Amino acid sequence: MQRASALGEEPTALGSEEGAFDPDGLLDDALPRTMPPIRTDRRTSLRDVAGVLEEAGLLVETHNVEDDVEIRSLSHDSRDVDDAPSCLFFCVSDGSKSDGHAFVEDAASRGDVVAVVAERSVEVGAPVLVVNSSRKALGLVAQRFYDHPSSLMRTCAVTGTNGKTTTSWLVRGILEEANLVTGMIGTIEYALAEHRLDARGRIWEPSEDDPTLDMRHALPDRVVPYVGKYEIPNTTPDALAVQRILSAMYDQGAEAVVMEASSHALEQGRCDYLDVGIGKFHTPPPLIHTHTHTCAHTPLSLSLSLLSLFCYD
Repeated sequence: MQRASALGEEPTALGSEEGAFDPDGLLDDALPRTMPPIRTDRRTSLRDVAGVLEEAGLLVETHNVEDDVEIRSLSHDSRDVDDAPSCLFFCVSDGSKSDGHAFVEDAASRGDVVAVVAERSVEVGAPVLVVNSSRKALGLVAQRFYDHPSSLMRTCAVTGTNGKTTTSWLVRGILEEANLVTGMIGTIEYALAEHRLDARGRIWEPSEDDPTLDMRHALPDRVVPYVGKYEIPNTTPDALAVQRILSAMYDQGAEAVVMEASSHALEQGRCDYLDVGIGKFHTPPPLIHTHTHTCAHTPLSLSLSLLSLFCYD
């Protein structure tokens, strides 16, 4: 990272003794800093999960739940269960492209699926918890499994049609100027301090050097494809991923986090189980993304969706 010390002069490294602007001594010569490790010992039991779902009014019935089962990971994607020990698998339908119930057998054959949460009875050699909404069950169980991570940090959410990314980066800058280790979840990157994060909240490292870094003139990244280009799946991750990423940020030292809460994410309930301390709403046109939503979101409905996430002391 570099900053020009004066107009027309050669740039100097941030944190260096000569030419760096650091009035409060906040810049660190040893960037990027080393972050603490992510916890890997999280676990719960199927009995506790059933109790949480029943208390929330989501549990309908159970099948083959005679003995308690230890759960050490959560998943809703059959492609991810290979590395998921003692996995609780959620059959979630996105309403348009796929239905997780169709992949439960594939998940069971790929990995250590010890129990399943579904909206109907499924044929699988494991206990099944039938719920009235797998999507809500996923968000709630993920929040409990990862110990309410959003409530442990200063969490700011920004929604609306235009301006989410700009506002999020401005707020991130303010928090960093206040010397808070700050995380970011948004369109451009998932990040913690000066580190980019992958889709599971781990510090990301490219598998190949970016060939565009030494270019004198910028080109669209599609012109120079390379292995290991940084990408994120969504502006706002799904209900499980957002809890996992926030938890990983907290484990690695985050004190604050800024996230973009897209209207699509709010409609799909990806943010339902977050504790938001600061919210910012940008007034959009009367109807928002009507081509991607099952119903048109109005400014009032988005405001109420974000307001419902606020936590009060």
